[in-house]
Amino acid sequence: MGVIDIAIHPIHHLAEFIGVLPLGLKKRIVLIDEDLRSISKRNAILAPIAEEFNIELGTYFIKYRKTLPEDLSSAIADLSWHLRSFLLGLEHELQIDTDL
Repeated sequence: MGVIDIAIHPIHHLAEFIGVLPLGLKKRIVLIDEDLRSISKRNAILAPIAEEFNIELGTYFIKYRKTLPEDLSSAIADLSWHLRSFLLGLEHELQIDTDL
């Protein structure tokens, strides 16, 4: 089995090149999460952590309002990134790469 489709986010730097692809390839590119639902789901799941550690979960950033230990801030950032990938995989039935 091989790749059937490739999913990318509309703001990904490669999205601007979809128009120049041959039709056969263009039909295999799927733009996902245009409405940012994965971000709102991620933010809802991480809301208790954000409240506990006084952080702001933005669309594409995490703002730490107080200094946290580096390992904790790194863990929160990793969790945020991987959780979004996981949610996108669930919603769009994608194969995702994740560390367990």
